[in-house]
Amino acid sequence: MPHLTRLAFLLAACCWLFSETGWAQVADRKPTATIIAIVTDTLDQPVPNAIVEVPGLGISATSDSTGRIVLTRLPPGKYRITVRRLGYRPLEFIHEVGPGERLELSRGTLKLVPAPVVLDPAVVAGERTVRYLEDVGFYERRKARFGDFLTREEFDKYAPSVATDVLRRLTGFVVRPNPNYGGPLYDPKISPEVASFVPDRVDTREWIVESRRKSGLRSSCPPIFFVDGVYVGDGMDADINSLLDVSQLEAVEAYSGAAKIPIMFNRTGSACGVIAFWTKRY
Repeated sequence: MPHLTRLAFLLAACCWLFSETGWAQVADRKPTATIIAIVTDTLDQPVPNAIVEVPGLGISATSDSTGRIVLTRLPPGKYRITVRRLGYRPLEFIHEVGPGERLELSRGTLKLVPAPVVLDPAVVAGERTVRYLEDVGFYERRKARFGDFLTREEFDKYAPSVATDVLRRLTGFVVRPNPNYGGPLYDPKISPEVASFVPDRVDTREWIVESRRKSGLRSSCPPIFFVDGVYVGDGMDADINSLLDVSQLEAVEAYSGAAKIPIMFNRTGSACGVIAFWTKRY
């Protein structure tokens, strides 16, 4: 009987493949495209840890120490692409790619402009920070008790030297040494079953941040990160210690379960949890 079941399945698959609908769907699967670019600032210096994303497709890349990014597996079409980095104004542009195209954007296409810091002379720094956290809803979410919340006043007691030291106080996550530190960057999003590495990318994470829960076929479950409400990557490709100095941190909130995540942080990849960093306002 099992042999007959498999035979029936194969016959059905063959009938679908050679039917008009099945053949049309197979024929429509065109080779995907790749975009390569360098993220720079207004002085033509490379900008590392910038997030380049294609909204709606769940495709993103983080620039390396040379500012280089590689967007892969892009279906043919015209896309809106965004570039974000803490301390810079967001950049957005439209680009079209063809089937199997490997497109290298000219240097200067992804040029980020520093974001000016506007000071309010009428308010002292401490009061301004509290007002800022209130404005973004930090204290209101803390009262709901759905996640872990830490303010600078609380984590300063432990004298953290890097940002990941603060995360050690979160109950739903673990911080462990990265055995691949300095090696090629592994990306489970390419293939969760087989070790897959991102071309020309070095793993700069000295410490790995993971959820204590597991997700699907992954051996680890990296949370996604937000800085001041902006998505900056996940624990598998974003080096949070390079992205943020611990002296910049004002507060941290974290959610280890999908059901607890507020709408503002709920996006693709959040199944392993969310860690949101809020920086000081001077």
